[in-house]
Amino acid sequence: MLISVLLSLSVDLLIKTPLSSIPAIQIITLRAFFIVFILGVYFKFKSKSNKKIGGKKIILFLRGFFGWIGFVLAYYLITKIPLGNLTTFIQSATLFGAVFSLIFLKEKLSKIHFIFLILGFVGIILVIQPSLEFSIFELLGVCTGVFMGLTYTCIRYLRNYYDSSSMVFYSFFIHVICGGVSIIIFGFVNIPELEFLSPSLVPLNIKEWMFILFVTLFTMFSNILKTKAFSYSSVNIIGTIGYSRILFAVIAGTLMGDVFPDISVILGMVLIVIAGIGISRKLK
Repeated sequence: MLISVLLSLSVDLLIKTPLSSIPAIQIITLRAFFIVFILGVYFKFKSKSNKKIGGKKIILFLRGFFGWIGFVLAYYLITKIPLGNLTTFIQSATLFGAVFSLIFLKEKLSKIHFIFLILGFVGIILVIQPSLEFSIFELLGVCTGVFMGLTYTCIRYLRNYYDSSSMVFYSFFIHVICGGVSIIIFGFVNIPELEFLSPSLVPLNIKEWMFILFVTLFTMFSNILKTKAFSYSSVNIIGTIGYSRILFAVIAGTLMGDVFPDISVILGMVLIVIAGIGISRKLK
């Protein structure tokens, strides 16, 4: 799991520095295309035994669509806000996922769950520091956590219908479709408020193509290792290690020029970590 965390952080750093001039929508669409191609080849030679029942196409589409929006926002924000803050918003998906599981999956939450949720949302408020100078980027950061939380909720619903590799394949296939449609539509319609969907594609040199390939491979292996970690180790331990991504992101971001978070942001991060770990320990 620790290697998975470091691979995810490596993807963030690649997008924050050498790929910072490339629109998020372009990176995500190319990454998704490569992953679909690689998994397509894999499925061509994979044994079809132990195949799950499938179905639930609408939920499967929503899993891909929500994930696509979450990734677009995250990749867009990497160059707009400190990496530690962004990673904290992404990790807050556990909190939103718990709320959505309560609403849509009718999962039971105990009193301790609600205490953790309150702590987590207080932490989010401390991280975004709402004021008269409240930035739209912090709001988009919260939206990233919301859409990632919706994605996790869809995964929890679909886990009895699809294996993990099939869900990943269909998800990135939907990313390719959404990316293509977005590029076509916003190539003709200019909406400043939806800047993160800007299709102003840029030509890539050989070095940038290599970085895109690294992003693709790191993303794939990160997901594979994460899946294996949850299969062979305790959910409590894995969830705790996953939140170490925030610490690594703060350190890496500071070394790359981000402003070191002040005491209220650090406190907010700590509350989100405590809440996320607490919920992960209780949800099965």
